[in-house]
Amino acid sequence: FGNFPTYKNNEESTTLATNDVSISNISNSNVQYQGNIGQLVKFKSLSGNEENFNYKITVSKEGFVEEKTLTGRVLAFTDSTAIYTASAIGSYTVIGPPAVGNGPNSRLYCELQAGGNAIYTIYDDPSWPDGYSWNIGWYVKKVNNQYYILTGWTNPGYLQSEAQPLNYPLTNFVYRHNYTK
Repeated sequence: FGNFPTYKNNEESTTLATNDVSISNISNSNVQYQGNIGQLVKFKSLSGNEENFNYKITVSKEGFVEEKTLTGRVLAFTDSTAIYTASAIGSYTVIGPPAVGNGPNSRLYCELQAGGNAIYTIYDDPSWPDGYSWNIGWYVKKVNNQYYILTGWTNPGYLQSEAQPLNYPLTNFVYRHNYTK
């Protein structure tokens, strides 16, 4: 038959598809497997607390199968409402049509103060005395793990259509109008 061909050990990295990975044998009943996208695997704490657990991961690709038991930790969810509230304190220029008044060149400013008080001041609007100010309440609301600023003029029911989630650090927010620091 002749000589055997030389064998060369070769390794290559590969990308895993979602169906190449399976998870089983989760050791902690307070941990739920949320699924995976490729090799990114997600778990959730059912207790809301930090949870440690073991799980078996099986990877099958092109006829090769690898199984391992791994250790994981799901961190407790942190409510960041207080962080966004503190970050929001400051003065904003309201960009877009003012919520009040009729003047096309009106300028509306908003100062969000600690303790939930907002002061709005309007200029250059014939419907109001120049520099007219009024107080209204404000707060940060968490909806579906997103944070929003609401004032006494805003309706929480309109969050999906009229607001954008806050980004951190907070430099602007949108709720009917664009507020920019």
